[in-house]
Amino acid sequence: MKKITILTLVLTMVLGFSANAKKKPAGFAGTITYKIKYEGRELSSDEEAQMPNQQVSYFTADKKMDKIITPMGYYKTVMDYATNKVTVIIEMMGQSMFGTFDKDEFKKDGDKDPEITINKLEATKTIAGYKCKKAEIVTKKDDKEVKTIIYYTEELKPFHQDEDYKDINGTILETEMIMGEGDEELTMITTATEVKKGKVKSVEFLQPSGATELTKEQLMQMGGGK
Repeated sequence: MKKITILTLVLTMVLGFSANAKKKPAGFAGTITYKIKYEGRELSSDEEAQMPNQQVSYFTADKKMDKIITPMGYYKTVMDYATNKVTVIIEMMGQSMFGTFDKDEFKKDGDKDPEITINKLEATKTIAGYKCKKAEIVTKKDDKEVKTIIYYTEELKPFHQDEDYKDINGTILETEMIMGEGDEELTMITTATEVKKGKVKSVEFLQPSGATELTKEQLMQMGGGK
């Protein structure tokens, strides 16, 4: 059976980046640290070695970066809203790799954008000191439906809001995402533990010196794609 890999999650982030995100005149700049846990079943030994246990997200006026930390290293996805490009950076077991792509490079001919519905719910809770509202994100594509639960705070307004999520007027501080199917199904819960407001150093967005450049095909193969 096919195991869930961290690169599958990275590719999900890349494909979820909207080049049509609308910029607001003011927004949250800073860093959010998240812890990651899993529910539903025990992880395999391969998954335990690969799956993330922490995420750090960086927000500026023109960029957003997610750093996904695993026992073996880390992955970064840098979303540049000024150029509409995504850079994937991999530091894993002594190897450094990166690739910069247009988001549309990952679309196959004839691919349709998923249909996304946002259902705002009544529940609220406090996460990392911020009051959060609950919502359900329903994504439909190719007769498949995926439901994701999020908690977001309107106290932190992002500079950019993807068109698909324009009804979420805030920053997401918790996500419950179901991955895999059947016996492999697993729920990943990502919860903010710390929010720091302030300028993010530009060095955080740079690829490592001497890193090997990846093609789109190489990245897709690493993630189990074709």
